Amino acid sequence: GEEEIIWVHKRPGFEMFLKMCFDISTVGVWSMGQPGYVEAIVSLFPQRPKFVYNWCNCDREPGKIFKRLDSIPYEGKIIMIDDKRDILREAEGVDIVIIPEWHPRQKKDRALHHLIPILCM
Repeated sequence: GEEEIIWVHKRPGFEMFLKMCFDISTVGVWSMGQPGYVEAIVSLFPQRPKFVYNWCNCDREPGKIFKRLDSIPYEGKIIMIDDKRDILREAEGVDIVIIPEWHPRQKKDRALHHLIPILCM
């Protein structure tokens, strides 16, 4: 097959945030991205998440695609961090934290740093 090049810009605090997540909890990934893109992003992680969901794992209704949070394969406290609330279908036992969308020009972004107290609760 053809090799695909994927450019990735890491949000400020990316490494620190992921290290902390893996140190204190079970990590899963659910992105609306295509499988190849999501795998490229996950390859930057310090270790493999418990589950990796992509576009293929999303549910669809006419004109809408969304993440049905009750299909997360984990029991226990779940914190879903996303930058879009309208694509999430809430589920009992899942805390949702919405962070601002990010663009690589935003060099002083602190959104991931602000999540630390939430993760440590």
